[in-house]
Amino acid sequence: MIRNSIPKRNRAVRIAILVLAFIAPPAIAGGLTLYLRMRTPDVPEAATRDDIATPPARPPVTTKRLAVIVAGNRGTEITDSLPMLELLEESGAFEVRVVAPRRVLSPFKSSGFASAGLDFFPDLGFEDYDRLVGRAPDLVVVPYLPAWENEDAAVVPWIRSHVGPDTMLLSICDGAWIVAATGLFDGHRATGHFMNLADLTAKYPGITYVSDVRWVRDGKRMSSAALAAGLDATLAAIDTLAGRDAALRAAAGISYHHVEFLDDPASPTSVSLVGAALEIAYRWEHTRVAVVIDKGTSESSIAALFDAYAQTLSAHSVAVATSRNVLETRHGLRVLARDTTNHLGSYSTVTFATLDHGGLSPYDAAIYAVANTHGRPMARLAGSLVNYPTSDLDLAGGVPVGLTMLLRALALGLAGIGALLLVRFRSAATGSSLRAG
Repeated sequence: MIRNSIPKRNRAVRIAILVLAFIAPPAIAGGLTLYLRMRTPDVPEAATRDDIATPPARPPVTTKRLAVIVAGNRGTEITDSLPMLELLEESGAFEVRVVAPRRVLSPFKSSGFASAGLDFFPDLGFEDYDRLVGRAPDLVVVPYLPAWENEDAAVVPWIRSHVGPDTMLLSICDGAWIVAATGLFDGHRATGHFMNLADLTAKYPGITYVSDVRWVRDGKRMSSAALAAGLDATLAAIDTLAGRDAALRAAAGISYHHVEFLDDPASPTSVSLVGAALEIAYRWEHTRVAVVIDKGTSESSIAALFDAYAQTLSAHSVAVATSRNVLETRHGLRVLARDTTNHLGSYSTVTFATLDHGGLSPYDAAIYAVANTHGRPMARLAGSLVNYPTSDLDLAGGVPVGLTMLLRALALGLAGIGALLLVRFRSAATGSSLRAG
């Protein structure tokens, strides 16, 4: 019995070693890639340009409704903020100002694991606002600010003290964390990024969080789901405060056609998380993308390209311009590109935020740009991760996202088995030589 059990035990050990040889290489390679990608700092580096003087404060100058977009000096999510500025201005009913703790050069942040290569000067610092404006805004928009709990912690008390009884407070995506911390959403319904709703509910039980919607309105409190759902929430806020004509005018101003969400914000979340994980773990290529901007460039076009390419999980985008001077976007935000067009040859991909997209919205055009450089499956993933509706876009075809990355994992596993067999073969050959000698 003992002699019979030894061969069985040996076979089990051999099988276990083969399985380990198959699993270990893709597990180690994928795990290391995931670690390196996910350890990328959520807070982008503060921008520095000693050769550029800080522009003067930019107070509102009209009698239109005043909308304030709260920004951070250590990062502001770009899709949560720039398109909202453009929509509100295009409505014709609002004058918009970007307000941050201090009026200093500050970085934008892309979603995913990327920092945007674009910096901006807030229109007003908090002290500027109190000195030059001194009244509650009609609308306060709160995007995600990655440093809101530390370097930009001043945003929480500022929001709390500047939202008046007639102020609409709108959070965009993970800006939900910031407005929840103010206490101003207590007793209200709200939403946020689908991946964080459970954590938000646990930390802020006084707020009722809703899933599978683009936006939620509860009195003077509004909130959007992830990223591009902020377009719909902002249009709904314009609709509420200024009327349907103003909202439709804003949508037309950026060629955004999904105005059906004004009447029905329901939208089940559908994201290929397994495919995204495989893409993060096994897509080792690194793409440097030059996003060309110029004076008067559409804010939505800039944001769309940065965040669409960020969702490829392997691209780093940098704003480039013909000079290193301060530029004003379409509606007057003062921005600084981090490189010039003299260096376009050093980038893997060059894309233009300055182009007329011929009736396409900036996000449609950005997703098509990803399809051209990374393929349609990746473009579909980018659309779902940025939470932008793509059912009307021509993105059919190609293998399911993540499949080619799974093949890489399988190849690593087979290479591990091959290496093991090679070692055993050489060991056997060495043993035979020794016995023969």
